[in-house]
Amino acid sequence: IIVLRKDAYGNYVKGDFRAYPINYFYVADQNGALYGYNGELVFMSAILAMSSDTIPTVYFTVGHGELSFTGDATVDHFTAETALKNGLLSPDAFELIWLFCESGFTVKPLNLMSSDVPSDARMGIINEPQSDFDDSEIYKINSYLRNEGAVFAFTPYNAELKNLFASFEQ
Repeated sequence: IIVLRKDAYGNYVKGDFRAYPINYFYVADQNGALYGYNGELVFMSAILAMSSDTIPTVYFTVGHGELSFTGDATVDHFTAETALKNGLLSPDAFELIWLFCESGFTVKPLNLMSSDVPSDARMGIINEPQSDFDDSEIYKINSYLRNEGAVFAFTPYNAELKNLFASFEQ
């Protein structure tokens, strides 16, 4: 299935499309046996992605042992699987990253130790950090949240993340 987008004048936008091979429509187990249909998700993702004027960006934090990026990569619907094969994504985080890519997001890594939350951030994801965030990083997260940002934090059950947890209690 190929989904194309037209501009305001009815012309197809060159290079702006989504291609979905048939295997995207089905869910298979590790042995390749089909056990589910995924078509509704694929069609809705395509409609949402192609009907938006902008491509939203989700940032996954890095630098604390998170399950996210293992290299410097920007991924989307077309490049996520290649990034995984090239070792730029954590295999344990691929399904979550892929979910965003399939929903029309661009996904990028964000190291809060060296940069602020970019202005194009639609959402921030903190995915199972193994070490805590320092005061400057917490300040950046809180500033983003005060400006109507959204952050989802998935933390290990026994994590020692006192700074991060304290910032969410405020």
